[in-house]
Amino acid sequence: MKSSSEKQTNRAKLDSDYMRLWAANQRRVHGFILTLLPYGLDADETLQEVSITAWEKYADVANDIAGSSEAFVKWACAIARFKALDCIRKRSSSGRIVFSDELVEELAILQESQAEYLESRNDALIGCIAKLSERDRNLLRGRYESEMSVKQIATAVGLSVRSVYASLQRIRLSLLRCVEVTLDSGSV
Repeated sequence: MKSSSEKQTNRAKLDSDYMRLWAANQRRVHGFILTLLPYGLDADETLQEVSITAWEKYADVANDIAGSSEAFVKWACAIARFKALDCIRKRSSSGRIVFSDELVEELAILQESQAEYLESRNDALIGCIAKLSERDRNLLRGRYESEMSVKQIATAVGLSVRSVYASLQRIRLSLLRCVEVTLDSGSV
């Protein structure tokens, strides 16, 4: 029989392993949830529920996962699928338009099959954005992070609306080419 201190040490190791895996893979699990739930707040709440449930049950699967990020993500996404279905069922009774269980299952299967590709593409995009000039990154931040209109951006940077549209189009095409080249070269 294990002593109290051995049980505490074992639990502390399990918690540490879980937190390391969760921190490294939370973004992937959240991305999976976002493919199943159309409302951001629902997805955020579901992510929190998945985190708690996964932490509570991690001791049961820790030996099977053995520190593997891929195994952890598959397991956490399985939990997320059930939590998303629960959320959808609750929302459907409130009169909100929601996805059917069958569609959620299809989306989950599709997302799982493309998760690695999408992760590589996202990593390539991050690398490509880092290669942009500061001016171009600021235009992207204004448009996509701050959700400013093109007119607001034009006013803020002292350019015409047409110039900002043209710059954003040029940046998007540049990023598309960069991501494709990065993925084709296998450097992600």
